[in-house]
Amino acid sequence: MKIMENSELFYRHYDALFRHKDYAREIDLIFKLAQKFGVLQPTHMLEIGCGTGNHTQELAKSGIPLTAIDIDKKMITLAREKLVRNNFNHVRFSTARIDRLAEKNFDLIVAFFNVVTYIPDDVQLKIFMAGVAKRLAPDGIFIFDCWNGVAVLRDPPHTKTIRMNQHGARIVCKLDAHTDAFNQKTLLTYRFSVHHDKKTETGNYAFMQTLWTPTQITAALAQAGLELLLCSPFMKPSKPARATDWKIIFCCRKPRYKPQRSKN
Repeated sequence: MKIMENSELFYRHYDALFRHKDYAREIDLIFKLAQKFGVLQPTHMLEIGCGTGNHTQELAKSGIPLTAIDIDKKMITLAREKLVRNNFNHVRFSTARIDRLAEKNFDLIVAFFNVVTYIPDDVQLKIFMAGVAKRLAPDGIFIFDCWNGVAVLRDPPHTKTIRMNQHGARIVCKLDAHTDAFNQKTLLTYRFSVHHDKKTETGNYAFMQTLWTPTQITAALAQAGLELLLCSPFMKPSKPARATDWKIIFCCRKPRYKPQRSKN
């Protein structure tokens, strides 16, 4: 679910909102995990939920063929403009959903910045994971991060205010968070007030996040035939995830051979 009132402000100031996020370090971790689990040098990569292209740009620096998808057309437009502006011309963009993407045989698939948390229900989660599995090459690796529903339900996000300056404007963004524990949902609403010399713009952008538990996610991975290799606190792959880790990372593999079921 999305609620958009003058949503242009959200898109316009998205990069400024997340300016402190270390995209380069996160992509470096992705490549290290891929190497650890056998993908020493990816030949064909897919990014799911590319947003405005900040992770995309870091992936593209490798020079490896890359497809980046996002169902939000405005995000794709921003990402494409950014990558072209910075001379990364080997990236293909698409608004196709993962289960409808024509390309296959990716040896590395990435879905970072809580992409899985946007999936609304169990049916769509299973469709998503099955779509990933179908497009992975044998022995291919899928790495993604998400909120840990167990930790978020214990310690829900709180309302906060973000203040910043950009292009001569003073921006105040109030982030409201309302959590429905029974239905495992959090509604995030970004309320913008952008002050220029002679005018003030206001706008809202809201979306729902699903508080998936690790058990729900691992069940969907197993049903899709993906082998779980790692579930750790975000950016701490040497440790196992715990109930108190608010954000976690998963690493999975598509087995080359399907395990044979016992006839007994």
